[in-house]
Amino acid sequence: MNELIDHLQGMGRRGGFVALSIAAGCLPASLVLAWLGLAVMDGRWLPGLVGFAAALLAVGTMVFGLLGLKLLTQRHYPSAAEIFPPLPPAEFETAVRQREGTVCACTRCRIVIDATFSTGSCPVCTSSVDYYEIDSDEDAEMVILAKG
Repeated sequence: MNELIDHLQGMGRRGGFVALSIAAGCLPASLVLAWLGLAVMDGRWLPGLVGFAAALLAVGTMVFGLLGLKLLTQRHYPSAAEIFPPLPPAEFETAVRQREGTVCACTRCRIVIDATFSTGSCPVCTSSVDYYEIDSDEDAEMVILAKG
């Protein structure tokens, strides 16, 4: 069940529509099961089937209905990897060498950002070891050599 919920959350808004569809399917399925359990067959009714129908109605409709509403109404906040995509190696070297002012570069993620936005570690991988502040040509050459 958790894998299904994680997969639906990974789908975003489309996952919300799928979750609401599952919740909408749980309602008639549980009503049919409850009707079959309450129908007297051979002089007896099936309380276990009625209980399963009630559980399906409560859990299926509530879990998938609320999950669907959450996924449809939540706002997507982009991750740091979406904001700072990795540069190809040649472009990374060019950006490090032809900088304007002080920049910071991560050799692990191959990103280059303005130093005024720096927090001392890479915003993508949170590494402080592979994250360099570049304000001279010597620093730029060191970063290019560190990249390997």
